[in-house]
Amino acid sequence: MQKTLLVPSFAVFSLILVSVAFAQSGTAPTITLSSNEVSFFNGDSDSIQATIKNNDDETRTFTISLFPGTLDKVYATSSLGHVTLVPGESVAIRAEFSSLFDAEFIPREFALTVAASDDKSITATKDIVVNILRRSPVFVLSLGTNKFTYYPGDTVGISSVVANQGGDSFDEFTMQTVIMKDGEPVKRFETHISFLPEKSKNTFSVNYTFDQFDEPGIYSADLVLKDANGQTLSKKSLNFKLEGVSKASQQETTSYGIMETTTTITSRNEGNSPTDIKVTAIIPSFASQIFVSDIAPTSMEEVGNSLRVDWIFSSVAAGETKQVVYKFSLWKVWLTVVIIGAIVVLAFKFVFTVKIMKRSRYVGAITKESEVPVTIEVVNRSMSEVKDVYVRDFIPPIAKIVPRFETMKPTIRETVGGTEITWKLDSLRAGEERVMSYRIKPKMDIMGSLKLNPATVDYSTRKRQKKSAASALVIVQTGQ
Repeated sequence: MQKTLLVPSFAVFSLILVSVAFAQSGTAPTITLSSNEVSFFNGDSDSIQATIKNNDDETRTFTISLFPGTLDKVYATSSLGHVTLVPGESVAIRAEFSSLFDAEFIPREFALTVAASDDKSITATKDIVVNILRRSPVFVLSLGTNKFTYYPGDTVGISSVVANQGGDSFDEFTMQTVIMKDGEPVKRFETHISFLPEKSKNTFSVNYTFDQFDEPGIYSADLVLKDANGQTLSKKSLNFKLEGVSKASQQETTSYGIMETTTTITSRNEGNSPTDIKVTAIIPSFASQIFVSDIAPTSMEEVGNSLRVDWIFSSVAAGETKQVVYKFSLWKVWLTVVIIGAIVVLAFKFVFTVKIMKRSRYVGAITKESEVPVTIEVVNRSMSEVKDVYVRDFIPPIAKIVPRFETMKPTIRETVGGTEITWKLDSLRAGEERVMSYRIKPKMDIMGSLKLNPATVDYSTRKRQKKSAASALVIVQTGQ
């Protein structure tokens, strides 16, 4: 009785073990190749397509590999290293192969393996045969430069080794080397070879010297070897880099005359990259009123007893020249001398004239949110009416005008060096006083003080003489 029960129990136990074994082991994936063999010329590359299907009833992550990675100068890679597939899902990958030019012309066998990452027993393998075909016994064995990084004026030494691996010698072939930049040819070289013995190699060199203004970036040397019939036997390419250089030169000349002195400053971008050029002139502060420039300055700043005038030119191209011409109008000096002489004779004319005063009674910290009020008073202290009165002020580039005016609205003109504002008055009677006001906002928080340029007034006297006056420089101190 006990023996009778033992046999069925053993059978049931065996079935349970088999079920557990099947539960722990999944179904292997399927690999379908577009071809199990690939052929290409030495120095070239090719690929085949492989379709991988998950036949298991679970989602699996598979590791994809080609073995060996390198075999006798032939290289193998796959377009995917890992892939996750749901049950029944397929994915297409590419098995890619390439060879060196001196690879032997014998078949090689590689294995494409797909294995589940969490269970190595779930795996599949397909063999792929790679055949290297002989294109020509003559080929470019190597191509190189003396270094990778160059600067304007440097010479690139490009050397190539051409080999005849075997077979008949070629009576003549041509080696073309093209220097390229952004897909455009820069320089072409052509070397004719009359004879290359069997089982030999020879080294050839060409040199290319970068110009002072050649554009920086990545360049390439593309080499093509052709036989006497113009058939391409071999190709190679390599990259090298030209660094950008920023360098500016500056020359200054001055000519003197009775009525004016003229200074010319010429700056040139001597580098091969666009750069900003800054031209600076230091002039005496007392000469600011006779200073005239053909290009409006970017900024003017008092430094001690001098005035620093800057012109800034942005993104000046390689080899481009910028020129600044400024003058001291000495006729104004001579006119001042005459006026002073007249004042000595007629002292009252010194007093009775048009005067301009500029003030700012701002107190507090000067921030981007501050509104600094500025008042300009023009008084005609002469004994006669003046006409065509132009009151001008200049707001430095560090500040901007607030478009809200409590008095007469001026004409506003933006310049490179800041903002010019102008009020035009038809006339000022003797003793008449006019007040103009506006507000400015700094473009940044200011520590220390804010310097405001003098305001000027131009007018015509009764005798149609053109005259002008200027206010004092206004300094707004930062307070707490």
